[in-house]
Amino acid sequence: MTAVELTPDTAQRVFRRCLEALAHPGTILGMGSLAPDRPATHLPLLALTDLMVSVAPLTAASRDAVHGIAALTGARVGDVGRARFVLADETDPAAMRGLPVGTSLSPHEGALLVQRTTTLDAGLPVWLSGPGIDGSVTMSAGLDPQWWSARAELCAAFPRGIDVLLVDDAGRVAGLPRTSHASVGSVPEGASA
Repeated sequence: MTAVELTPDTAQRVFRRCLEALAHPGTILGMGSLAPDRPATHLPLLALTDLMVSVAPLTAASRDAVHGIAALTGARVGDVGRARFVLADETDPAAMRGLPVGTSLSPHEGALLVQRTTTLDAGLPVWLSGPGIDGSVTMSAGLDPQWWSARAELCAAFPRGIDVLLVDDAGRVAGLPRTSHASVGSVPEGASA
């Protein structure tokens, strides 16, 4: 499936929504959609990538989309272990473990993963806490515990880690910066249910 170019207004709106989602973890924001036959997961990459960055597919299911996005934005197609932006149209916790997390001196070299989920309204409850969150917030992203475990492993040695944009099929986005702690399935101590 080939990507379609964003209008300047749409690109600016998506860019702002992605930044706002990362600044306010767990908040669900609408980005809009490309077209009924185009996945909403393409929106952040079309708005955020350019010829200065590399983008990679997490799995083979995202390969064609990444090549189409790179052709439109000028981004380089890279390998998962070194790419700044990574697209995941399906969940694969094992493949996630290969994402770059940066170093203590260069944490900005960690990946931004754009992860597709069918909905941001169903599934296991997840409590988020950390910077940008007043106390804790609850969300349900439709992702299994193995996905959350892989993310926790990648973000365990702050400032190293990955940032995540969860994008659902309705064109909504929620951010999970590396600074957010996630507790899956049970209320963490001190949080309100």
